[in-house]
Amino acid sequence: MAIKQIYLTEQVPADHLLGTFLDDSHYDTLIAEDCDIYKPIYRKKGDTANDGEQNLLLKFRRNVFSPELVKCAYGGLKEAAQASQNRGIAAGPRTEKSTGRDWVTLIQEKLLDVLSGTASTIDSSDPIQDVYDKYESDSSQVGPRGSVWMTQKRPTGFDCNEWVHKTKKLSAAERTKEVEQVYDWISDTSYANPVNSGIAGYFDRYPRIPYCRTTAYTAANTQSFESAIPFIEAVSDQFKALIPGRYEAQKEAMAHLDSSFRVGNSVYTTITVNKTYRTAAHRDAGDLAEGFGNLTCTWDGVRGWEGAYLVFPAFRCAVNVRPGDMLAMDVHEIHGNTPIHSENGDHERISIVCYMREKMANCKSKAYEEARYRFVETRRLDKTRSEWFDKWNGVSTGMWDTDEWYKFLLDNGLHEYANAMNTKKAVNAGLDI
Repeated sequence: MAIKQIYLTEQVPADHLLGTFLDDSHYDTLIAEDCDIYKPIYRKKGDTANDGEQNLLLKFRRNVFSPELVKCAYGGLKEAAQASQNRGIAAGPRTEKSTGRDWVTLIQEKLLDVLSGTASTIDSSDPIQDVYDKYESDSSQVGPRGSVWMTQKRPTGFDCNEWVHKTKKLSAAERTKEVEQVYDWISDTSYANPVNSGIAGYFDRYPRIPYCRTTAYTAANTQSFESAIPFIEAVSDQFKALIPGRYEAQKEAMAHLDSSFRVGNSVYTTITVNKTYRTAAHRDAGDLAEGFGNLTCTWDGVRGWEGAYLVFPAFRCAVNVRPGDMLAMDVHEIHGNTPIHSENGDHERISIVCYMREKMANCKSKAYEEARYRFVETRRLDKTRSEWFDKWNGVSTGMWDTDEWYKFLLDNGLHEYANAMNTKKAVNAGLDI
């Protein structure tokens, strides 16, 4: 049977939907059969000469994975999805509370800015009254992320408005002291709505954790994760069959990585796992730009669901992805899910996104990345260090250019990296080597 081909002729604005939940009103066409969809390009009607992988929105195939493989995926990955507040706008608009804690509202943020002296007016008006006039009609939270009031620190019965009216009458010094106290009751971390989501496989460096590593789930559940690898390899094989050019680009990028950061014999470093999680409209980030998103889903074989269609609002289409199906999609286009539901409300949908994280290209050998980890931990645990403080993570600016790190590399037998570091330092110093 020929695969259905859809060549879209229109794209509508959708950026205003980012961070909001999508529903049936955001699509006209629901895909539930094998289908390829191409984005609109400037062409005459019927002209498909310029269509190809570069202009592809998605390729969808039904029932390409056996029930046995779907079961492997469920057993090996379901527990990777744990309560998380790190999904940003994909988690949707903020709910009334964040895991039982009150959000710091927009008006509260603005009032603290004024009282701390970081906000002012250009005329002689009262800046506090200006805040009330401007924001009181919308004093709820805005945006997908924000700070929360820490219950264990904020006094019971604290009334922010009452405190503002008392504090504004104090001297500058007393007001500063009061504001500092209140800021201490607010989380340093920015949160989003809690959702059941997590990652398996491997992850790249970032400032607070400056070494490539095995994800926490995979490290703690090695045997379970390995049971899912045949499924992940099957997804990779489908990727190769559906979009060979993009597959080869990703395969080439993976070839430069230490094989220890590769999931089985696939072209993936990382797997995002979501459990019964309705994503709000968002674009994915962090994946290899030359690759392509690979999405599937699994379940326990009992608790079925309806809905959860994946919508591309800019293209007015949606896809009904069920266990055993494969969706190759441009994850950089805005997408999100419709509501998930079942007759008795007892349903579980595990979605699985396989990709190569682009920044994994910066990872060196596993031995080198493990040395970075040990170096950080050695520093973190050394209370004699001048920069040490309680809850310090062992990271400081410039640490990877120090003689201490150079000696650590030598002591751990990583002479190649130490020599490269020494050469770089010499070149930077303008020495003729």
